Amino acid sequence: MRTFIFLCLLFEEFHVRFLVLTTMSTISLATEYRDVRASEILKQIENGEDVNLTDCRIIGELNLSEIEVETVPNPKYSELLESGFFDGEDLKRYGVNKDLKVVESNIKIRNSIFENDLDFSNALFNKSLFFVEGNFTSTVNFLCTTFGDFASFIGATFGDSSYFLNTTFKSISLYGIDFEEMWVRWDSLENSLVFDGLTYVKLVRNFRNLEQFEEADAAYYQYRKLRQAEKSWILFQKEWPWISFPKCGDIFMWLTCGYGVKPFRAFGFGGLIVLSFSFFYRGWPAISLRSEEKIDRICRLLPERLQRFIPTIDWPNPGISRLEPNKHTQKVSFWDAFYFSMVTFATIGYGDWYPKDKFRKWVMIEGFLGWLTLGLFLVTLTNVTIRP
Repeated sequence: MRTFIFLCLLFEEFHVRFLVLTTMSTISLATEYRDVRASEILKQIENGEDVNLTDCRIIGELNLSEIEVETVPNPKYSELLESGFFDGEDLKRYGVNKDLKVVESNIKIRNSIFENDLDFSNALFNKSLFFVEGNFTSTVNFLCTTFGDFASFIGATFGDSSYFLNTTFKSISLYGIDFEEMWVRWDSLENSLVFDGLTYVKLVRNFRNLEQFEEADAAYYQYRKLRQAEKSWILFQKEWPWISFPKCGDIFMWLTCGYGVKPFRAFGFGGLIVLSFSFFYRGWPAISLRSEEKIDRICRLLPERLQRFIPTIDWPNPGISRLEPNKHTQKVSFWDAFYFSMVTFATIGYGDWYPKDKFRKWVMIEGFLGWLTLGLFLVTLTNVTIRP
């Protein structure tokens, strides 16, 4: 019994020592930040020296307007002025300067905390800029800035508003960033952006919160295109490979409604389906006319000018036909086939034409495609016109 108690006490002491050592190790692994004044960084930039900092706490406002460097004319200023919507006073009030400050320094600041505002607006960075895993606790301003080289904000956290309006990027990485509110135009990011899917989703939500709905739709559209490209055509199962239905579904959504943000694509897709089935019905004995009077009345409504654009083709084996009096033969024009295809696609058949037995499945397929396409059109149109 005493031996058991002794072993328990020994184990308890070992456990306590282990916890103490683990806690001390964790504390020792915690990042220790050293304080660096913003004025020191600005002085390096003013002298054209490279900035390379890691695990720092930046004290003071990092504002390029406080230093004197070479300047060049700001093309955005002239562009906005010539648009006629702004005058010089308006641009000055919005923070758009006539000149850009040229920064020749290679700036790399990693895993650091920015205690105050960062204002790198109206600047031209000729070399790369790295703010990897930076923690920006206040406002970040890159208004009217041009990045001539790669800009990286990988893993950065923007605690307050960040401004990238009228900014030009050569290549920028926003992989794994977190932000509250980012003012940016999608067209400046579209062809130069490197980031993950989660950042795409955050950007789309950010655009919607700022009522930039067109930007949100454009970002979401590109996000879906990239996701579609990543999916394989073949899914390899245990025994047999299968066609990737998710990829086929994405392609169908891309063709019919632009992933839910381009409703009028349904007209192009629907027109292609209707024309394809029109030639199919015209070239094969697929359907028959139930009532000659009805189809004649419909054909008379077609504008004569429109009929001139369709050449008269003498098909040897037509797919649909018009039953003539005193004859058992059928003659079908292109407009007969087009009419039947249209009413089938729109699922509003009048009953004057009907499919032959062997071709009913094709009529069902066209009707299903029409029902699905029209449904997607209405849903997408509602989505882009009625905003939350």
